[in-house]
Amino acid sequence: MYIHWPFKTYKKRKEEVLKAFSELIDEGKIGYLGISNFTTNDIDEAIAKYDKQIVVNQVEMHPWLQQKALLDNLNNNNIKLVSYFPLMHGRINEVPELKEIAEKHKASPAQISLAWIMSKGAIPIPKSTTLNHLKDNFESQNIQLDEDDIKKIDEIKVVKRFADFPIIAPDWD
Repeated sequence: MYIHWPFKTYKKRKEEVLKAFSELIDEGKIGYLGISNFTTNDIDEAIAKYDKQIVVNQVEMHPWLQQKALLDNLNNNNIKLVSYFPLMHGRINEVPELKEIAEKHKASPAQISLAWIMSKGAIPIPKSTTLNHLKDNFESQNIQLDEDDIKKIDEIKVVKRFADFPIIAPDWD
């Protein structure tokens, strides 16, 4: 089960919320706790107050929003990053570095983005509207990016967040 956004209602009652999730796990009603859109500060606070392992943090991650500091924090705490909008809300073909690497691997820019995310130990959850897209997404796990490919994507300087909802969004890392 997920705590979705660390919104004001969570912030005011976080100890109570985390205790309730811990009890639900102890009672066998849920298996694990995941979080979504938590910043490194939110994660550190939750870990300090929660007596169970948080297993995932679902956040926006793609070549234009690489989440390096957050990913380091998650790795240090044995929490997996689940990446939403891994195909950049439909703008994946606007990234020249992905196009270049895609040609080299005889793949699509979407497949390269997914392969890059997986190379970081993260789990992408792309949207698929057709069976062909679903197959392409699945085949991305067979693409082996080399160090140069990964470095080229890691060095992309554009920073763009697609899920930015000021009313509920935290102060992002």
